[in-house]
Amino acid sequence: MKQMKADDALDACLTDEGEEQAKAASMKREVEEAAKNLQLVVASPLSRAIDTANLVFPPSLCPLSPKRLILEEVREINGLLLNGQRRTKSVIEQLYPSWDCSRLTTEEDESWTEHELEGDDSVRGRGGNRQGAKRWLEQSEQGWRKRSDSKSIIQPSYITNNPSTRRYAPRVSQA
Repeated sequence: MKQMKADDALDACLTDEGEEQAKAASMKREVEEAAKNLQLVVASPLSRAIDTANLVFPPSLCPLSPKRLILEEVREINGLLLNGQRRTKSVIEQLYPSWDCSRLTTEEDESWTEHELEGDDSVRGRGGNRQGAKRWLEQSEQGWRKRSDSKSIIQPSYITNNPSTRRYAPRVSQA
């Protein structure tokens, strides 16, 4: 925790190591195969998550030009550290114009608190265990999960527990 505090910055960017790992993930056969039928790419509102998604699924790899959607429900645990606080909605929209930010309901990050780290119950309550996000995908007007031609779901998973890289990479799993 001390190292995380020492490296703390508002919405910490993807590290060089994280960038390399995301690019390497995009070259994996199972990711390339999944990208061929990809209709939706979802990321949390943190810039490192959006950058990772852009690197793993660049437009050149996705012939169907999938919708890119920012969902608060898939956000990692937050609070206490600035690296877990998102930028304002308008800044995110400026930095990532190809991403749909309509599901961010507030301009400011109202879920982040400076005095305590978010608890497990709170994470689970908003979908941190992916149930909330799955529910949204299934119930959305687009019915993403129901109409998908692909049987693969791309899920984030930790690449490393090293506090200096604290980044995610996708894992392809069969539905």
